[in-house]
Amino acid sequence: MKPGVKPADLRGQRFGLLTAVERTGERSHRSVVWACRCECGNTAHAVAGKLTSGRATHCGCRHGDANKYETWRIAKALGISVREVLRTERAALAKLRAALREWAE
Repeated sequence: MKPGVKPADLRGQRFGLLTAVERTGERSHRSVVWACRCECGNTAHAVAGKLTSGRATHCGCRHGDANKYETWRIAKALGISVREVLRTERAALAKLRAALREWAE
């Protein structure tokens, strides 16, 4: 933040599922951190810039939903079951981990 520039008051504004409640007094890389209330009932801290740019929209409660939908979408596109998609993902991750272990040695 530039000297003499007053940070924006985001109190009460909604950003996705988050509503800014109050400034925490903390800073993250010289940016103001806000305490926010999520629609799910959790509280979260978010940097003002991420709130205003749309990169912070929930407390983390929606990560599972997005992953489930993406898995379902892939299964439907490939014409296979969700279980098969998950099995394939696990196998791919195991191969990647083995390759990384080999590379690190």
